[in-house]
Amino acid sequence: MIHTPKVVAEIRELSPVDGWARCEATGRACLTCPCGLNTGWIPRHDVSVQARTHTSRGA
Repeated sequence: MIHTPKVVAEIRELSPVDGWARCEATGRACLTCPCGLNTGWIPRHDVSVQARTHTSRGA
């Protein structure tokens, strides 16, 4: 199986200002892989560690 991990950063919608949509980063992200890995929302730094570990061990 070829592992192709994907990282999605979480953002939170804020109240609009003068009609402009706004959002902010939450500092969390999620890592998923076709093999079934799904970390859920965890700190961004932990996601990068998980991605390197997941692909280096050939999980």
